[in-house]
Parts: sequence; structure tokens; C-alpha cells
Amino acid sequence: MNKKVTYLLGAGASRGVLPIVNDIGSNLTGTAQMIEDILAEKKKNPVTSSDEIKNLEGIIKDFRWLASNEVHYDSVDTLARQLHLQGKIHDLKRLKYAISLLFTILQCQNEVSRRHNTLFISILRHGLNNILEFPEEIKILTWNYDAQVELAAMSNFEVSTFPEIQRHFAGYPRVEVSPIRKSPDIVHLNGIAGFYETDYNKAPKINDLFRNLNSNLKQIIESICFSYDANNWDTILMDHIFSFSWETKRYDKRMMEYANAIASETEILVVIGYSFPTFNIDTDRKIFGAFTDKLTDIYYQDPNPKTEEYLRRTYSINNRVNFHFEQTTGSFLTPTQLAAN
Repeated sequence: MNKKVTYLLGAGASRGVLPIVNDIGSNLTGTAQMIEDILAEKKKNPVTSSDEIKNLEGIIKDFRWLASNEVHYDSVDTLARQLHLQGKIHDLKRLKYAISLLFTILQCQNEVSRRHNTLFISILRHGLNNILEFPEEIKILTWNYDAQVELAAMSNFEVSTFPEIQRHFAGYPRVEVSPIRKSPDIVHLNGIAGFYETDYNKAPKINDLFRNLNSNLKQIIESICFSYDANNWDTILMDHIFSFSWETKRYDKRMMEYANAIASETEILVVIGYSFPTFNIDTDRKIFGAFTDKLTDIYYQDPNPKTEEYLRRTYSINNRVNFHFEQTTGSFLTPTQLAAN
């Protein structure tokens, strides 16, 4: 019988393709400057509509607003947490909107993470009727609100939209607000930052952006401008997609139910690029508290990992669980038990 393996991904898993939380501010500023250059060109073009100009100015304003506020905190996540605690719902939504715009732009500019893609190539298999499938015994919990896992899945399943890949590769939260038919293959603990074509919500319909990865910024911005509405962004319904683990909406309760269910069946945990920040300690303790005697091994890949003693003490990990550390990061670690399956 195949071992049940769970991957726990942190920001380091997407390093090199997307900014870690501490670098988001500089990326916002840099992208805003590039959009200003595009705007300057468009203002010279007599066919550019006033709405397009207004929307570009709105994106720049949102990016600079977040960058100027984020600089006073350890990370953009810390700012989001304070806005939540202070009941500043409008500003929290604006933050999510700006991050979603930034991550959509950056992920369209770059190729899919090679490490994510290699992971899928190594574990996908042919099932009934020779149909490609993601193994039932492998699950992913991720703190990252990027879509690198899904984009790697899209590449391997050869589909081109987010709702399509979530039918092949079950994820939570779902872009389509519809019941999930099985235990998720992946749970985003902070939700997913981005905009996706769907018939079930009012998120901007940025059609086909992920069909053409590695597009140039001007192409991406022109696509976004067809959907972005500088006057009405606050009416967008996106909480079911991008919702931090410490928010208290029903989406977050369901997220923890799925995460704990995955943890309870886990025999091998593989931690990739995660620093176990104090910020996430409450949620991490809930997840580790859901592990059972089935858990035998923890593989931890990070150039600067927390110590085994710290992890055992902080998360009450049983002494019989074996730790395996790996500090090289060229590709995602594959546990020996999985490699043998």
C-alpha cells in the first residue's frame, strides 16, 4: 500500500518566480513604475479611451498605496492582519485586490516554476482508461497564495483555465463556488490571490491570461484593463478565493476542516521552504495537532530550517517521528518512501 504523503509549502517554494512576502513592496513599486511608462505611451495615442486611462491610473494608485503602507510592517501579511483587527474591511479588500493584480501580472510574465513542474512530472500517473491523474495518497497544504501549483498542474494536464484544472486537480478554495466532490488535493491556507474566469462570481474576467505565460507586461496590462474598473473594484466578490487563515468567515472554517482531515491521514510530511513564522503558529498548531500516530517521518527542505528541538517543542511532535533535513533547494525533496512507490 502506498504511503500517504503531504507536502507543506512555504514562501521559499516559489522563490525565484515570485517575491516572498518581504519583497512584495519593492515589486509593487517597480511594477507601478513600469505601468506608468505604459500609461505615458497610451496618453499619446488618440485612440486610447478615457476608461483605459482611468483604470491604469487606478492600478498605479492601488500599487503605490499598498507599497507605501507595507513598508512600515514586517510584511504585507502583517499589514493585512492589522487591518483585519482594526475592522478596516475596505482597506483589507483593497490590499487583497492589489496583491491579486500583482500576482496575476507576475505569474503571466514568468514561466511556471521549474521545481513545481518537476514535482508534477514525477508523481502524476495514468489511471483508469489511461487518464492522467494526481495520486490520491499525495496531498498539498500551502501557505502561499500564488497559483504555481495549479499552473504546473495546468501544464501537465494540458488545460488552460483555472476552473478546468480544479476539476482535474481538486483544490480549495475553489474558483467556482460549487461543492467539491472529493477530498481536496491541495488546500491554500491563505486562499489564492488572482483573478480567474468563472460564471459564479463577479471577479474581473481576465480571459485567457494564463494561456500565454511569459507574456510581456504591456500585453498583460491591456488584458487587465478590459476588466479592471477603477470606480467599482470594491464591489468585487473575492473572499471565497483569497481569505487569510485568521479570518473568521465560513470559507476559513471549511479550509481548516479540509487541512485537518488531510493531516489526520498523513504518514509522511514533506516541508518545503517554510520558516514556521510565529505569525502562523495558531494555524500550524491546529494542523500539527491533527496529525496522528500514523505520522512516522518529517522531511524538511529549507536553506535555514528551524531546529528539530524547536519543532518538537513548539508543535508537540512525538519523539518517535523521524526528522530528515535537506538544505539544498535545486528541486523539491522526494521522500525515499515516495520514490520507492
